[in-house]
Amino acid sequence: MAKVKIKWNNAGFQALMKSADMQNILQSEAAARAAWCGDGFTSRVKVGEKRAFAYVAVSYTHLTLPT
Repeated sequence: MAKVKIKWNNAGFQALMKSADMQNILQSEAAARAAWCGDGFTSRVKVGEKRAFAYVAVSYTHLTLPT
């Protein structure tokens, strides 16, 4: 059996990972995770150098500081 070699199209892969479709998928998933966490959490999508990424963080607008 012959060995199969795969040559990645890095520019095409990076374009796919930064695309609007990928950002929409990431936003949908991150929003679902933030909703699961409850009130006081928010989700964001950012585009990095090689790919888009999403994260869930605490929304500081819901925090109250002790007096």
